[in-house]
Amino acid sequence: MTASWTVWNPRSSRASAETIEFSKNPISKDEYQVFQNLERILMQISSSRTPASHQLLVVPEEIKPLVTKLIMTRWATDAKDMEGPWSHKNRDLALFRVAGSDITQNTIIDNFESMKGSLVNRRPVLLADMADLLKIGRPNGREKPFKIKDPVLSSKRAAGFLGEVEGKPPVAKNEDDSDNEDSNLDGENADEDEEDIDQAQLPHIIWWISAEGKVVQPKKTKGWSMRQEVSPRIPTLIVTTQKELDAMEQEAAFEHRFMNFQDTFQTTYLDRPSDDDKRLLFEDLFRRPEIASLHYSFEHDGLSSDDARRQLIGLTIGRVEQISKQLKVESTYAFLKIYIALKKALTDDVELRRSRQINSSYLFRLFARVFPLPLSYEILRADDPMQKFRDHERAARGLQEAGYEAPWTPNRRSRLDQPYARRSGSRTQDPQLDRPYRRRRNRKNVPA
Repeated sequence: MTASWTVWNPRSSRASAETIEFSKNPISKDEYQVFQNLERILMQISSSRTPASHQLLVVPEEIKPLVTKLIMTRWATDAKDMEGPWSHKNRDLALFRVAGSDITQNTIIDNFESMKGSLVNRRPVLLADMADLLKIGRPNGREKPFKIKDPVLSSKRAAGFLGEVEGKPPVAKNEDDSDNEDSNLDGENADEDEEDIDQAQLPHIIWWISAEGKVVQPKKTKGWSMRQEVSPRIPTLIVTTQKELDAMEQEAAFEHRFMNFQDTFQTTYLDRPSDDDKRLLFEDLFRRPEIASLHYSFEHDGLSSDDARRQLIGLTIGRVEQISKQLKVESTYAFLKIYIALKKALTDDVELRRSRQINSSYLFRLFARVFPLPLSYEILRADDPMQKFRDHERAARGLQEAGYEAPWTPNRRSRLDQPYARRSGSRTQDPQLDRPYRRRRNRKNVPA
């Protein structure tokens, strides 16, 4: 039986388009250093040496898409420097992910049976997004659905408290009754149609996940918990925001009478990296052997190289924060983009390796390459071809001397007033300026 929640290897013909996309757009190992706890959690849940546990990963709403992408691309990548148990190349790992719009109780049970079946020779791991769980809510059954009952209210009803209200004598019942009686999807629950919604409900999917697909009725015993019925065998990671977690607690208020989230799930909070975290990442970058060996010097306001480096790092962090607000981009994502661009430039940028000098002018040019920002003449290199357009009259004469026959007037905004966007094979990075300077004659109008 194939589980519908199976995440297929990106090399498989059954892999989803999303999985293939994650595989084609890998994320570097550096990006995981921004979130110190994420790599540890992924290694923990995927390692067969670690006991299985159910975990909630609470993240700020703005970075949740980034965290989800980091988790999935880390698993789907083929990069050699991203080895480890959390990888599709780990044959001992079987990844499952709660998915689908038409989920029933039977769907859940079937998937957990498949996960438990893989325990024979693999480590099954279940991923879930709290937003998806909230959409699923309380799945129904295909035929006679299973409901969980409030053991206290059920006991009172069985003891005849409801009967007393109706003028009937109480019915005695042994307190040591079987709380899991009729606890299957096809079992017939007495007087089910008359049950009050406050007494019995379809279990929320969060209940099913905590029970690992097992049909469990809460018990009246003092101190009862889900862990007395189910010991975790399937490592589970649910990514959520605090707002979604609060919404889940409200939706599963019925289950909260018997199940405490804090007891059932381990909770880890993943915060945005602080400015100090970002500063340390930059300092570590410059200390790497392959970069330190290039002996870069730093220039800023006449300071020593070490002081200038610290000032430029602070300037970069502050400028990225401004850019993220200006472009309405999440600040951590913007920081990662400039961090990766700088890391690549330190080893691959010919201009930078030739000068061996890093200053604010170079950093601003780097910003303009990474983000769609206006680029001013002041931060261009002196030999940059665009410097020719600084003097419009001189630029016009140069174009005419080059064979451009029509009068040239700067009635268009120059590239420096437009977002700076790279274009492969482009001389000036601007579609208008990249056209041939010589205007082609319309041969039909040329006299013979």
